[in-house]
Amino acid sequence: MQTLTLKLRQFGQRIWKALTSEPQLKVWQSKDHAGNVWYRVYDPKTGRTACLASEEEVRMWIEESFYRLNMSDR
Repeated sequence: MQTLTLKLRQFGQRIWKALTSEPQLKVWQSKDHAGNVWYRVYDPKTGRTACLASEEEVRMWIEESFYRLNMSDR
């Protein structure tokens, strides 16, 4: 019975964390059929997505998103 109680408690904690945690930016790398590397980014707070060609572009996109979010909070 303790095992079931423990598993239910852990399950409840995972659900609570999922419902109350801040959504995080998602960044992943992919390759096209020609072997070119692309960086895909997704901001779950805004729903914005992008497909970028370099890590530098990803950094700029993240900074822009952060700036836009902070300006909208004012």
